[in-house]
Amino acid sequence: MLCEEEQNPPLCSTFQTTEAPKECCSFPSDEGWPFAKYLGACGRMVAVNYVGEELWSFYNAPWEKRVDLAKQLMDIAEQLTNNDFDFALYLLDVSFDNFAVGPRDGKVLVIDAENVIVVDKRLIKQKPSVWFRFNSSVSVNTSVEAFAWKQMDMARSCPFDSGLVAVGMEQSSAQANKPENYDVWYESRDEECDKEACLSFSKDILCSRVTVDHNYYAVCQNLLSRFSSWRGSTGGLLHDPPADMVKDGRLIALLDECTRPQKPHGRFQAAKELREFLTQLTQMNNASR
Repeated sequence: MLCEEEQNPPLCSTFQTTEAPKECCSFPSDEGWPFAKYLGACGRMVAVNYVGEELWSFYNAPWEKRVDLAKQLMDIAEQLTNNDFDFALYLLDVSFDNFAVGPRDGKVLVIDAENVIVVDKRLIKQKPSVWFRFNSSVSVNTSVEAFAWKQMDMARSCPFDSGLVAVGMEQSSAQANKPENYDVWYESRDEECDKEACLSFSKDILCSRVTVDHNYYAVCQNLLSRFSSWRGSTGGLLHDPPADMVKDGRLIALLDECTRPQKPHGRFQAAKELREFLTQLTQMNNASR
């Protein structure tokens, strides 16, 4: 039984004991954010709407389906990086098991937002910043004044109080000034490791730069490109493309540049072109049905 009321909740729900629902509440699916719908909580038990099968279930789906899913993943990367609210939500744990696909609408959503950094980019640009780490996995960059407002806002939208009070606080070394190089575009660097779904990142940099390519890097590296590896399989969601796609070479080149860029700021441009290209392919596939 849920402590918080939810009118006519769906029969299928997912229960968690993590801190992930802060994203589900502060950035709700009802407002277009790509997270599972938060239903309620009781103590550390949290219920979110059942989305559908994990992305991994579609690893060997028909090519047209995988192109559509890849396009949606790149859209998520873009939305969490650039949006009208000027918040950046950086996904630190990106794997095929952390996304799910709706059985009816085919929509891709994040189902495990336990490891996310939330950054208010306006505060980086406008005033000295202090960033608060709510727990070991979720951090928020904000000012003291905005933190008080945000805390009240989260308290209204999230009736549970888990994580609302900062248990660890770190003050930027640039408190008296804007963060050093705050307006310099930051390019994530891929560092090979012996585990699957690895990502390299610096929380300090993510919390002090306005323009960061982390989400593009994470999606391309761990989900889409030939460098992706999960459950012993390699090649990514867009493995084994049709012969004409291989001959054209554009898709593979964009995936490679998005994963391991060879040009300055190459990933930013490659991610943009990759989204456009996948959108075109999806539209062509839909028109041919």
